[in-house]
Amino acid sequence: FLNHTLVTRSNVRIEFSDIRGNPFQKLRLMKPRVVFRDNGRPLLEAPWIEIGYAPISLFSHGGKPVDVSVESPVIRFERGADGTLRLPTWKTTGRTRGSRAIDMEFRMHQGTVELPIKQGRIEGLDLNASLATGHESRAVIRSLKWRAGPFATRDLEMTGEVSAGDSVLIHVTRLTSDGFALRGEGGWRKGERAKWVHADVSRLGWKYLSRITGNDSFDVPGAAVATIDARGDSTWSGRFKARVGWNGLDASGVGEFRWQTQRLSIEKLVAQSKAGDLRGHASWARPGWDVGGDVTNGEPALWNSIGIPGWPTGKLNGRFEYAVDTHKNVSNGTLSARLTPSELAGWRADSTTLTATLPATGTRVFDVHSLRRGGHFDLHGETLEHGWSGTYKVAALPLDEWPDGRASGIRGLLDEGAGTVSVVEGRMSVTGELAGQGTDWLGLHAAHWNLSGVDGLLLPAPNLVARGSLRDVMFLGLHFDSAASPVRLGDRTLDLLATTAQAGDTLLAFAGRADWNTSAWQLELSRAAATSSQFHWTADAPVQFVGDPQGVTFRRLEAHDGAATLQIAGRWGGPGGSYDWRGRAARLDLGRLGLPLEWGLRGITDAMLRVEGAYGDPRWTLEARAAQPAFDGHQGDSLDLALTGAMSRVGIDRMKFMIGGGELSAHGRVERMSRAWPDSLTGTAVQR
Repeated sequence: FLNHTLVTRSNVRIEFSDIRGNPFQKLRLMKPRVVFRDNGRPLLEAPWIEIGYAPISLFSHGGKPVDVSVESPVIRFERGADGTLRLPTWKTTGRTRGSRAIDMEFRMHQGTVELPIKQGRIEGLDLNASLATGHESRAVIRSLKWRAGPFATRDLEMTGEVSAGDSVLIHVTRLTSDGFALRGEGGWRKGERAKWVHADVSRLGWKYLSRITGNDSFDVPGAAVATIDARGDSTWSGRFKARVGWNGLDASGVGEFRWQTQRLSIEKLVAQSKAGDLRGHASWARPGWDVGGDVTNGEPALWNSIGIPGWPTGKLNGRFEYAVDTHKNVSNGTLSARLTPSELAGWRADSTTLTATLPATGTRVFDVHSLRRGGHFDLHGETLEHGWSGTYKVAALPLDEWPDGRASGIRGLLDEGAGTVSVVEGRMSVTGELAGQGTDWLGLHAAHWNLSGVDGLLLPAPNLVARGSLRDVMFLGLHFDSAASPVRLGDRTLDLLATTAQAGDTLLAFAGRADWNTSAWQLELSRAAATSSQFHWTADAPVQFVGDPQGVTFRRLEAHDGAATLQIAGRWGGPGGSYDWRGRAARLDLGRLGLPLEWGLRGITDAMLRVEGAYGDPRWTLEARAAQPAFDGHQGDSLDLALTGAMSRVGIDRMKFMIGGGELSAHGRVERMSRAWPDSLTGTAVQR
């Protein structure tokens, strides 16, 4: 009966060495072989096959199904003369020479399957299924398991159903292994080559994919979840929707794909992740893979996940192409990008080009060229064991492009700069020489400046040392010919370690710290002194200033020169601001003011200077009383003076000069002065 059924429905027959058991209940075929009828090549060999049945079920429909158990079989699949896999056939329609439907319960235990493919051995195969034949054949797979199998599968389990009539339909309710898990369905019409598949992949591990492809690019933590719809035969095309975790980075996307000649191509790819959003394409084959397209909101600090480590945080936009060559079983990558307006570590660029060579071993090299507001920045880098290092050049860059400087309100131009940069485990260190011009910062204006010996940490927070020098400097309305200081730049802090400023023969020396936020800055000096051939003023610590874009507030400035004292407080105006400033001096020696010696000034005075009004048009008043005043060889008993003024004019409201019991009084106004204000502390400048 069994061979009759096989002859009428299949291209195989069964052979065995012996038969045991009760012919009315159960038979055991000893050393059975299932062979192809045309050439006798074995398909299956086993120690035994056991067949249980009720005799009536062999002759009537709907009876008890035949029960078949196969123990430890070895199943061998071979290729035919045309190179295709040769499989047993089963007729479900057409003439079957009087064959009839049967039902069967089929079990296999500890089977081995040999397939004519690489790693094509299945070990530990267990199968529990029910089979039904007729006009439409049907197989219900209650359980299919194997210990190890093709495509590096381990501990595979499956349940599902196959039906075959005019069409073949396959329904997989569960298919899992240590590397993946899915469910799905598919099928094809008999006589047609085209097939269709729908799959819901709940887990596809990248490390598993690396094992089956031999491609170490996939040897990363994480997995994919996807829904796939495809149609095809030797060439497949379809759509997918996926969520992936790749080496610590989560992403989601949709796209269309095509599988042809061992190559997967993805088009119309739309993907989103914290590392950036992509509209582009991707492809994969054994020799390599690539991904590219238009990126928005790219976050390079997360690009370590795709083999580009050590970059700071940013927001990059533009087009890029990333390709990895794996044909030697290592991943050698190249990256090229052309960016539109973007930001990196707070630094902004109008346009940027980037090229990188990223070999699996050896040095990785990259070059960056950025343009910003007429200036440019160039960087050449090479990888280290835990980061990268390189050289940089910068020219004509506005200083407010420096992120920390922008927060402090800096304005000006970096003419040129060059040095080295290195990034190790996320920490960026720099060295270099910088020079600039026309700079306003922390209440001063410098026509020219230079930073030499720059050395230290720039990211994640600055910690740099350098030596700064400035020329032609204005600070709070006072002019200095030059200034210099060793400095330490921290996280929105600037330590002035030993600053000196020169104005004629006057030397100002101080040390302190400035710090700032996005709206204001403050400067506190731990020591300050101003000396010349005529005076030596020493400040009482601390000296405190607070500033913002609209001006500077003298929070505390008290100083002494011998018995003389000076107190200054109030607001010194800046653009858009106003003045409300007070300076008070007591026991001031007129001969120690730093004014020209030929004037012959002497005497002791108390004075109050007030400055008020809007920036650009301040008003000032001076009230002073002096004892034993002298000028140009003339000495009096006292002087009472009240002056007012504004730009280019001075008013004498009151002047009383007492001498020898007499009195000299005067009042008046000087207007249309050639210079609105003296531009230096020197006597020469006062006389201009």
